[in-house]
Amino acid sequence: MASAVDAASDPLERLRGLRLLTEAATAATITAVGSARAGRCTWEQVGAALNLSKQGAQQRYSRRLAQSAEPPQSPDPKPDPRPRQRALRGDRRGARGFRVKWSVLLQVWRW
Repeated sequence: MASAVDAASDPLERLRGLRLLTEAATAATITAVGSARAGRCTWEQVGAALNLSKQGAQQRYSRRLAQSAEPPQSPDPKPDPRPRQRALRGDRRGARGFRVKWSVLLQVWRW
């Protein structure tokens, strides 16, 4: 694929090819880091292999590994019914969080 990127005459096509190569390399690196961590390699060893510090490797890849390990969410998650339930219950709060009593407001407006 690298030779195809070099052979591209259009600079934008070359950039698209480089982006695809970068994404593939990143995905392969994340997979390799996950395999190394599953094989009980320390973050210090992973960082040394990637020419990073222990902290740098941990910060760069720990979140990505956690995200790739999570099961995919359903495309249509069930909406949270709580805001609607509050509205149906009549739980109304003013701008400062105080409970508003409509009878008091009506008395104030009538004066």
